[in-house]
Amino acid sequence: MPRTFRMLSLVAAVPFFAAACAAPDNQEDAMEDTESAQETAAPMPPAPPLPILVQFTPLNESGILGDVEVSANGESSNVRVTLRSSQPEVTHQGHIHMGTCEEPGSVMAPLNAITTDAAGTGTTTSTVALPVATVANGQHIVLYHQAGGEPGTPVVCAAIPSQ
Repeated sequence: MPRTFRMLSLVAAVPFFAAACAAPDNQEDAMEDTESAQETAAPMPPAPPLPILVQFTPLNESGILGDVEVSANGESSNVRVTLRSSQPEVTHQGHIHMGTCEEPGSVMAPLNAITTDAAGTGTTTSTVALPVATVANGQHIVLYHQAGGEPGTPVVCAAIPSQ
């Protein structure tokens, strides 16, 4: 008889243990559990912006090609520019402008000049005091101008898309 009594005691206790482990019966309890879990979870830091890569469009029959890569550098931006198919061993001046390639506006930041090699290729990286969110707000372009002293006729343009 003692063995049967122990067995019945265990069988009678199972519903109590099951009720203690069961999910809440109403949605309010479930929402409270979810909210408390969210409060204890550490917030995820924002993902760093990915580099933005844009191809240049040749202007004024220059035939020059290339690309622009914009990436974050703290509160500033790195702007890496490559020009190809230019005249060899010339220097092109560049800037970030407001506006569009069709209607360039004011200069927002100068970029390092690019001096092409014997094959007509050159690369430079500039750090500008503009955050990526500003450069990539859909209202800025990168222009490089014909070789020579003061910036002259634009030879390539890249519209930086909104991110």
